[in-house]
Amino acid sequence: MGKSTIILNTALGISAVAISAAAAFIAWDQAQTAKVQKDASVLPAIQIDRFENDEGASISVGFDVENAGIGPAFMRSATLRDGDEELQGYEHLSGVVPLGMKLDVEQLTGRTLCTEFTGTALGRRRGTEA
Repeated sequence: MGKSTIILNTALGISAVAISAAAAFIAWDQAQTAKVQKDASVLPAIQIDRFENDEGASISVGFDVENAGIGPAFMRSATLRDGDEELQGYEHLSGVVPLGMKLDVEQLTGRTLCTEFTGTALGRRRGTEA
């Protein structure tokens, strides 16, 4: 074997090690990307929408809560505020609601909301059906 053959074999060996290291890094990076995409594909998406319904003899207003995401959501806490003041409890909410309105409160804190769950967290009704 000549000196040029040894140099060529060494260069090919070093190139093979470098290519193998690059391939290992790319495989690791793709695995991390796949994990992030998998985790993101099951995220909940909580939407809170205000509603007003004029039903002729009565008017309803309130808030609907919907899990529009793919995965389940756990409601750890929810806070309703009147300006800077935090409203706490049914009695406090009843004091804020205008007279003649019926108040319906559904407790969502501490509940797991499955995918496509829709519920009314707070509703007020005024009219003949109140």
